[in-house]
Amino acid sequence: MSSIATPDDDGSDRWLEIDDNLSLPTQTVDEILAERGVFDEDLSYDYDEDNFFLLGRSDPNLASSLSYQLDSPIVIEKQNSISHQIISVKDRPLGGCPSCVSISSISRLIAIGTSRGSTLLFELENGRLAQYVPPGSDYGSVSCVEFSPDGVRLSIGYSRGAIRVVDCRNGKILEEFSEAVQPGRGILHIQYVTRRSLVVVDSGGSVYEFREKAPKNKRVRCVFTGSRGEVVNVVVIDSEGVVLLVSLRQVLIISTKRGTVLSHLRLTGPPNAPPIIEWRQKVVPVTSRSIVKDVRICIARGQEIRIHQLQSTANDALVCPLVKAFLLDNPIINLKWMDDHHFLVFDTREQLHLIDAHRGNVLSTVSINNMELIYNSADYKGLATGGNVSEALKALAENVCYQSMVCANGQVYVIGQDALWSITLLDQVAQLELLEEKDDIASALLYITDIYTGRVRDRTRNSDLRNRVSKRLIELVIRLLNLTIEGLTNGKIAELVDHYKRHISILLRVCTSTSHFDLLYNTVYRRLEKDPLARSIFLELMEEFISEGLLDQPPPALIHDFLSHLIAEGQLSQFESAVTNVPIDRLDIHQVITTCRQNQLFDGIAYVMNNALFDYIGPMEEMFENLRNFADKGLLSDCEIAQGNKLLLYLSCCLAGRGYPHGTLHEHLIEVVPFETYKFMVALHPNKSSIPTSSADTNGYTIENYPHLRLLLKFDAQQFFNVICTCVDAPIFANDPGRLKRFVDILLSIIEADEWDEYASLLLAFVVHLLQKNVIPIELSTLDKIIEVSLRPKPYGVRTQEMIEQNVIDLVNMVPELNQEKILEMAQEVSYVQILSFIYTTRKDFASLLECCLANKKDPSQIFDIISDLWKTLRNDDLERVKRFVKTSIEKLNQIDSYRTGELLLENFIEMLRDFKAMAFPLLRDCFVIRREKGSHTISGDEDLDENLFNAYFSGLLENSHANSDEDHERLDHELVDVLNYWLPLGSRTDLCLNISVQHNLLHCTVALLNAREFFSRAFQTLFDSLEECRNHPQKLVQRIDEIMKLANAHPQESAREEWLIQVFHFLLSTISDEDRTLNSRLGDIVTIVVENGFVGAEKIVDSLFSHSVFQNAPYSTFSQLIRKLILSCQVEEIMLKNTIECVQLEWIDDLNKMISSSKRLVAPLIDTDVCIVCMKPLTKSFKLFNCGHMIHIECADQLNEKFCLCNIENPLDVQKRIPENLPKIEAPLRLANTQKAVNILNSENLRLNTGPPLPPSIRNPFDEDD
Repeated sequence: MSSIATPDDDGSDRWLEIDDNLSLPTQTVDEILAERGVFDEDLSYDYDEDNFFLLGRSDPNLASSLSYQLDSPIVIEKQNSISHQIISVKDRPLGGCPSCVSISSISRLIAIGTSRGSTLLFELENGRLAQYVPPGSDYGSVSCVEFSPDGVRLSIGYSRGAIRVVDCRNGKILEEFSEAVQPGRGILHIQYVTRRSLVVVDSGGSVYEFREKAPKNKRVRCVFTGSRGEVVNVVVIDSEGVVLLVSLRQVLIISTKRGTVLSHLRLTGPPNAPPIIEWRQKVVPVTSRSIVKDVRICIARGQEIRIHQLQSTANDALVCPLVKAFLLDNPIINLKWMDDHHFLVFDTREQLHLIDAHRGNVLSTVSINNMELIYNSADYKGLATGGNVSEALKALAENVCYQSMVCANGQVYVIGQDALWSITLLDQVAQLELLEEKDDIASALLYITDIYTGRVRDRTRNSDLRNRVSKRLIELVIRLLNLTIEGLTNGKIAELVDHYKRHISILLRVCTSTSHFDLLYNTVYRRLEKDPLARSIFLELMEEFISEGLLDQPPPALIHDFLSHLIAEGQLSQFESAVTNVPIDRLDIHQVITTCRQNQLFDGIAYVMNNALFDYIGPMEEMFENLRNFADKGLLSDCEIAQGNKLLLYLSCCLAGRGYPHGTLHEHLIEVVPFETYKFMVALHPNKSSIPTSSADTNGYTIENYPHLRLLLKFDAQQFFNVICTCVDAPIFANDPGRLKRFVDILLSIIEADEWDEYASLLLAFVVHLLQKNVIPIELSTLDKIIEVSLRPKPYGVRTQEMIEQNVIDLVNMVPELNQEKILEMAQEVSYVQILSFIYTTRKDFASLLECCLANKKDPSQIFDIISDLWKTLRNDDLERVKRFVKTSIEKLNQIDSYRTGELLLENFIEMLRDFKAMAFPLLRDCFVIRREKGSHTISGDEDLDENLFNAYFSGLLENSHANSDEDHERLDHELVDVLNYWLPLGSRTDLCLNISVQHNLLHCTVALLNAREFFSRAFQTLFDSLEECRNHPQKLVQRIDEIMKLANAHPQESAREEWLIQVFHFLLSTISDEDRTLNSRLGDIVTIVVENGFVGAEKIVDSLFSHSVFQNAPYSTFSQLIRKLILSCQVEEIMLKNTIECVQLEWIDDLNKMISSSKRLVAPLIDTDVCIVCMKPLTKSFKLFNCGHMIHIECADQLNEKFCLCNIENPLDVQKRIPENLPKIEAPLRLANTQKAVNILNSENLRLNTGPPLPPSIRNPFDEDD
């Protein structure tokens, strides 16, 4: 971005021609309170790093078990000289409290305005009062001050709208304008745009341009009115030629060169939170002749801080992408950018926070309550102008302190009620000196270490922090070493151990992190080894640094001591890890090899022999010999598994040409080692050194071919094949494709010779993988043998079988020349359906495929899935052939799964149901079950066929029931009733099911079918006859009675006519006993139903009940509930009858009163009008008179084509509701006919026929006789 034009350029004064083409939305209090926190784009608040200000950034994940506490870097100092002078003028008539502050870094002056209009200029170096500007006449308090860019002039804004420009050298007033803004407004902000041009913001939110030394009529002009959006803050970025106007809703970025709005940023936040804006520019040199300016804008409001970057596009447009966003705990009232990495934040609790500009985290917090911060509330409330400000500005007033602080050269000056305060940040050197002054040597060393590693940024001006602190490091290490050795003179041994561990760990960390290894080896260790305890702790702590590879060229003596210490402590795993992380020339080879072989530490053996002797096969031989001892065991220990896995890993590294366990091979070994390893692995016979020589050892020992490959397959064939798969791209195989082919032949010969068929599936998968990567040539004989071995009948698991099938299919896909007939034959023998499906599908021989599936004895149900897939994919002739085959195989399919066969039949072969007599019953049964599950009440859609099918289904259920006991018979009856209830329309069409039910004594089925056929009496008689059978079974008797009562409730007329309940009642009276409470309850229910329904025999029932011997001889408590029910039912009936009669009487009385009232009313309201009801014109033509009193022209009636009046009166009481709105309003009230005046009914006037109310005098009655 280019910099701003020269101050003397007149073009720069035309930058604010924006008022006519820009409008900001006006703000009201309701709108501000209704604002929501919605960003222009979705944004997550995170603290990730970016490429902004990358001076000395460190890795946040650099972990350290050691920590230290620094003092707060925030330094607050009171400027005593200036503060005393502020206090001295505070109570003077022309003095007052401070109200604003500004600073000039060029002239080294600081200006302070007061509440009584005075302005004080102080020198920063000594605090001497340089100039004093007295208050103006009725200007009010000083609301803002601003130095010119050259520091020569000072502009002063007053709370009542005046502006002064003062010469800082002599205090002379150069410019004075008492009405710089709109009358009744105060000035809130002044900012220099150029050397002679200022931008001014008043308390109405308007923006003005003020030009020094311009003609009076051109000195001040309004460039932006507050009615288009109140501006509350303004910032000028002079180096970029832009001005930022801040309203409550957005920030406008305006070019001072073109006078146009370049961009805008939305603002959100609470209405009482002032919008804060700060900017900072960083100049980054790219080359010796070019630089890049990176300008960042920090916008804060409420608890949110957002950082944008100013960027120029190719067409000179300006964009402001969002870079960072942070959220703080408390609302912000001001913010100052201290340097490239930090800014200071002032919150509403008057706390000062130091914020990391990159991560957004709070580094330090201090309270500033003692400053008594000055707020600009009076100016934003407009107290000097009679409160002439908007509600939006008043909402901000309590938290505004724009003019109370200023930042210059990394130092913030804050004005308080009685003092001026300066805020600075301690640099790293000062922090280090503070730690040294407190004799906190450990923290000082850790702090230096963080400076070395970059965890602490270099904020010094010359960026030479590391060089400055390195001079102190050695001295501090010596001091800490002395403190370690001499620090404790007495106490417990545990305290001494903690003391040593704490300080020795710091010494190790500092020396290794700062690369002072000579100091560590020759000074620190030499002194610590004299103390056995300190030496042991030093060696113990050194393990971490060796395992991380942090020690550079450690002395062999030190390594020998360290390894000896581990051996003495029995820490063999740490010993092995340490050996592989120490340079080979620093190790005692004899010590390491001896220890590793004694304890089977093969990593150490391999590392030493590989790097010291360049022997890679020797360690492998030792590992194989060790593996031979336990490879044949059925169950391996964790240690044995780990040792075997080490061998596989070592084999992989050697074949791939990599170092083990880390590193790389020497150039002259990159080709040799993989080849020698391959030769060793596929050796036909073992080395002579591995064959026992004594007769005792050779007894029972047989030499086998390819011993190493056999051993690897025995240990873990799956992992072995995985290792080879990872090495197929290595030069050992990639440069000679035939090598992999020979390797496969060898493995196949081993598996065939030993009949290790369990490894055949793994070999098959391995070969498929090699063919897919195209790293071996295709040889049909080898592939046929592999497939033949893999498809041998073996009890494989489901997962292994699926893997074999998939691999064979992949192999046939890749090599179509394979003998597929032989593969089919083998697949049929072991019932590998997926292979059969693939080959037959390829040939489109679907019938053969289905025949193989039918013959599959392992899982014949797979045929249904295959049929389903075929029907989804096949079309036309192929589909028809498959359907014909399936149709002819229905019986075989039924034997496999009748349910799924039923689904096939119902969906595709519904016509086969006509031959239901030849159909197996399970298939017929499942057809009905399937239809019922789907909620269908038909099987074939043909009612006659469905009836026959159901009859066969019902009969089959009975024939296949095998009910041998009463319980089974009862259960069968209930199951059949459940079936009948769903298929009742089919079962009740004929007497077949009913006859079968009667024949087999199925009571519930018989009753259900009789009900369905509306033979209610027979149904009752069937249930009633069954009561006698249940006389000795109370539970069944109760169930039968409940069923009878249910039947009676469903058919009350038949029940009352044939006295069902009375018959049951008499039966119960002959059966009931004192102890049977359930029967007593049913008896009471029957009596209650009979009495409540008013049966004819109710009185006889009650007499019979009370005359029964059981009732007469029983106490009252036995039948108390029954008696209460009877009394209650009678009382309820009597009460209901009485209430019903009363309701009927009241309704009749109400209807009679309405009739009397309506008979005494007029037919219609009196109408006092002489206009037509339609056209609303006078009745000067022929008209009609309706009985309601309305009149209408005959012509209007013909046009209307209506015989009745528009009011269409049907009920005289609803006249007012039905008169249309265009009819004349009724002014006269309704007049009742029953007046109190005596009327002679024989009067001629009353004998005259009146067709309506009397007409007005202006209208002649056509029925009157001529005078």
